[in-house]
Amino acid sequence: MAQLEVLPFQLSHAQAHRFEGLGLLGQLWLEALSLTRFRGQGGAAAGKRKTKPMETKTKRRIFDEAFKREALALWLRADKPLKQLAADLGVSPKSLRDWKKLYGPPAPLRSSEALEIELRALRRENERLRTQRDILKKTLGILVEPGPNGLPA
Repeated sequence: MAQLEVLPFQLSHAQAHRFEGLGLLGQLWLEALSLTRFRGQGGAAAGKRKTKPMETKTKRRIFDEAFKREALALWLRADKPLKQLAADLGVSPKSLRDWKKLYGPPAPLRSSEALEIELRALRRENERLRTQRDILKKTLGILVEPGPNGLPA
């Protein structure tokens, strides 16, 4: 019976005997198991984890509606950026944005009459821009017309 080398973990007699019975292949398996990457399932490293300890979560704070409305009003009239204001209040910027959706002023509704007036103004501007574009095209066409020798004038 061949001598088994010492492994960083314990093999039972029956397990070691199975590896010996495989000859060279068994020795290769035993060497692979002795490497730290292929530790197997037992030994000193079994059950140990290499993860960081779990950080404790901070307790979720609950703010009343009055605080939310006051924070929102402060944000709407303040000259500070959102992140700075949120840090000053001790809340996250996302919370302030969510509170704005809930308690902020509603977006003004536009009447159909106002929309029609804006549409007419945009159509007038569009027509004016088309006219300017056509004038520029004609001007460039005159300037780029080939001369008598075939080159642009």
